[in-house]
Amino acid sequence: IESVLAQNTTGSIGRPHIANALVEEGLIRNYQAAFDQYIRNGGPAYESKYTVTPAEAISLINKAGGLSFIAHPNYIKDEKIFSDLINQGIDGIEVVHPSHSRETVEYLKKIASEYFLLTSGGSDYHGGLKNDEKSFGTFTIPYKMVKAMKPHLFM
Repeated sequence: IESVLAQNTTGSIGRPHIANALVEEGLIRNYQAAFDQYIRNGGPAYESKYTVTPAEAISLINKAGGLSFIAHPNYIKDEKIFSDLINQGIDGIEVVHPSHSRETVEYLKKIASEYFLLTSGGSDYHGGLKNDEKSFGTFTIPYKMVKAMKPHLFM
């Protein structure tokens, strides 16, 4: 536990901290192997998280003055999920993402426009532990996306 706690200074411990500790202690060969063998969803050392429904999450985010976005929409294959989230009051869709092709970006922009949703994006950079250094700073959003969000924020 000391190795896990040493991985983090913010107080919130997650699976990346556990994976790093396992590697540093020599108990596993690399970061990804820790997930694959032990802490993946449903793995032998996996502990389920406290969950809320999408509607509850959207409501909590909005009550706190934030905006709720569908993250990683490229992985959503069932259009009913989009429909349900839109009907539950989602504010926007993550359009810019390393996994999105140009066609996917255009498709997501079309959905956002059709349903009057905000758009967002990012590099999905997690600190280099997932071999994602190439993404850092290369996926950005235009200022007009940020500007569109501002009137919806409760500051």
